[in-house]
Amino acid sequence: MDLKNNPLSKRENSFQSIPKVDKTLIEKYGEIKNINYKFFEKIDLEDKTFINRLDKSSEIVENENFKGLVESIKKIGLINPIYLLEKDNGKYIIISGWRRSLSLNEIYKENKEKIFREKAIIFSSETPLNILENISIDENTKRKDLSILELSYKFNKMSENNNYSIEECLEKFNIGKSQFHAIKKAIDFQDEVKNILEEVGVVKGDLINKILKYNKQNKKINLNDLALKTREELKEFLKNIKEKNKIKEKYSIREGKEKTTIVIKKDLSDKILKEIIKLIEEN
Repeated sequence: MDLKNNPLSKRENSFQSIPKVDKTLIEKYGEIKNINYKFFEKIDLEDKTFINRLDKSSEIVENENFKGLVESIKKIGLINPIYLLEKDNGKYIIISGWRRSLSLNEIYKENKEKIFREKAIIFSSETPLNILENISIDENTKRKDLSILELSYKFNKMSENNNYSIEECLEKFNIGKSQFHAIKKAIDFQDEVKNILEEVGVVKGDLINKILKYNKQNKKINLNDLALKTREELKEFLKNIKEKNKIKEKYSIREGKEKTTIVIKKDLSDKILKEIIKLIEEN
């Protein structure tokens, strides 16, 4: 890009509202533009290549927080810019600022005369992918926190594309390796665990998911009770379930109409005998 005609050279003050993106990157690969209705029509709201959110636009627009964002932009304007990537067809992909873009979409339905000055940061198609990913990560994790499931989706997408090593992910998100792996597999947690993830956190969520997985006796487990337990208590709970499963593998129970038969699969140790006696007493 020829920087001689780049409007950024005359807009040093514009960078004051863009603290998370190094201005040298914008000078090298992008430019700043006003957002009006004609320009906004070129933004592809359905292309979520760089958007790390699982919720659908139809779900977002009904959210009270989103409605609050729309009203806020109406009253005080667009504080943070929208980061875009130009496409070959003359349209733009959103790198960061999907909720802000959806808000503008609602505003332009009512007022097509609205102009948001110097709020579109447009990167050229020659911009390296790792730079675009960095902007997406920084914006979507620091400006508005992603949910655990959205982070899980992001981590899996990054791993599939082989754009980042585990070490690079740990550095970018400032998390430990065990936490990274716990978040990464959260997308495959049982639905009932996903529903309480934001409440209990990913580490406890991982333990609760394992407890449900190893609950081979199909005993009803109260998720609310598990959610109130500490990590250490959950670890002990999980340890006990695993131990019972190991013991149970050494004998089987056959229930008949008139009697129940216990079949020993291996030598009857004192530990197994105590477990069988306990089982009989409980039933």
